Amino acid sequence: MTNEMVYQRVLRRLGVTERDLLGNCRRRDLVDARCLMAAALMKQPLMRQKDVAKVLGATQANVSKLLGRHQNLLEVDAGYRLKWVKVKGN
Repeated sequence: MTNEMVYQRVLRRLGVTERDLLGNCRRRDLVDARCLMAAALMKQPLMRQKDVAKVLGATQANVSKLLGRHQNLLEVDAGYRLKWVKVKGN
């Protein structure tokens, strides 16, 4: 699966627009969507944080924070875990 296919799948499954995903709004659902997008892209072969940063229009440091938040939310938030299953599912 290409990076673009992963990107479009995440947008579609979360019901988020590209504008919202790439924007700087701090609404919880949009921040979660960015975390999920970063994590999904990092699962792609040969993807590095700096590559994900380019896709998201963010810095590598921001991607690192998103990935850390992703790990924390997987441990403590059942709703977030369900979103992750939806995003990474076939």
